[in-house]
Amino acid sequence: MKRELAALALLLLLVVGAWWNVQTVDQLTDSIRRDLLQSQQAVAQGDYPTAERLLQQGLARFVKAAPYTQVFIRHDEIDSCMDAFYDYAATLCEEESPEALAACEKLLYHLQGIDSMEHPLPGSIF
Repeated sequence: MKRELAALALLLLLVVGAWWNVQTVDQLTDSIRRDLLQSQQAVAQGDYPTAERLLQQGLARFVKAAPYTQVFIRHDEIDSCMDAFYDYAATLCEEESPEALAACEKLLYHLQGIDSMEHPLPGSIF
């Protein structure tokens, strides 16, 4: 009976840990996504300094979460997301709206990929 209770406790711990991980990734990506969407709006209005400030705010959130992301997120995904952050920053420096908007979309896509990879689906479980 002790083995069954230990197995049940371990299973419960794994389920709670998975739920916590999904919630943490959701909160992180949602907060960064809000910054990026506001940055994208600023680009559309031609306000590049505000767009840059909002991008840097989102980047700071991502970097601050490194102790978590380096453990729970695939390193390839982190690297591609960081590349997308700096690609977007480069287009903002050039003040080229079409390229900046496309670079922001690319960054949003990478964030969505990180978020969706952490959500368990029946295909990833069974």
